[in-house]
Amino acid sequence: MYEAHPAHIRSELIDLLETTIERAAALVTVAEVDYREVMRTRWSELGFVQISRSDPVTVGHETTDKVRSYEPTATTHQCTFHELVSLPLWWCHWHQTRTNWHDGPVMKTKAGSAYLIQPEASKGPGVLLLHSWWGLTPFFKRSCDGLADLGYTVLAPDLMAGERPSTADEAQAALAAADVNRTAALVLSSARTLRTATADPRAPIGVIGFSMGASWALWLSARSPEEVAATVAFYGTQSIDFGAARGAYLGHFAEFDSLVSEDEVVELEAHLLMSGRDTRFWRYPGTAHFFAESDRGIAYHETEAGLAWDRTVSFFQEFLPVP
Repeated sequence: MYEAHPAHIRSELIDLLETTIERAAALVTVAEVDYREVMRTRWSELGFVQISRSDPVTVGHETTDKVRSYEPTATTHQCTFHELVSLPLWWCHWHQTRTNWHDGPVMKTKAGSAYLIQPEASKGPGVLLLHSWWGLTPFFKRSCDGLADLGYTVLAPDLMAGERPSTADEAQAALAAADVNRTAALVLSSARTLRTATADPRAPIGVIGFSMGASWALWLSARSPEEVAATVAFYGTQSIDFGAARGAYLGHFAEFDSLVSEDEVVELEAHLLMSGRDTRFWRYPGTAHFFAESDRGIAYHETEAGLAWDRTVSFFQEFLPVP
């Protein structure tokens, strides 16, 4: 599609293109902006000669036309942040230093809302909290407050867009109707928004998830490994490649769980260990799914929930210490 001139930069730019495609594939595509013309302009500046103006950017069998990055605007306890339609992640620095990269106005759409809380003394390391399919309930906000009392800056996005299912059937229906791409974008945007609110925006964060949120936490740790130092999963799993993951993992699992099988837990633990990650999985006798959530009625197990929380705090203090 493109031919390099001079020749010595061809391999370097091909590697750059492959990186772009890999990162774009790991993100969620959007339809608002076609950035191919911007890519061609930039590549011309780098010495590439265009052969075809009509083809999309292609490597092997993968094709990408559009990706997204994010512009955080979260500054208050109840906050919102926006999704910025722009360039691939490897162009972020160029975008920041050359503000006139786009001929038209920047397009923004609301990515979602979140609960953000800072420690009283000063900003601390970041922890992203991802709730279960019951929505962003008071229990999860209290959990955020508890972590903030320990010195962490905590952000909990509303993954259910305000919905608060009251039964498992309602929760399953809401989950089935959810836009997975939008949720993935919200999780990614939340992580980047949180980092800007911490003491060191360059430092990785911790992630803690419950049930559905645990699956998203594990997904984030594998898809954006440079951003996550420690991941805590309460009764949730993932079956993806963790080869690129960099952080440590703590898992809390119930003895009797109709939603997560023991085989799934064993498989996840094996994948993480084979990837060389520090992995600590705990099973809690006499418990069921949602045992750690105090608003789940009979499923809540106060003693085991307290033990799991103490282990979570110790885990974060080890891998995400508060100065």
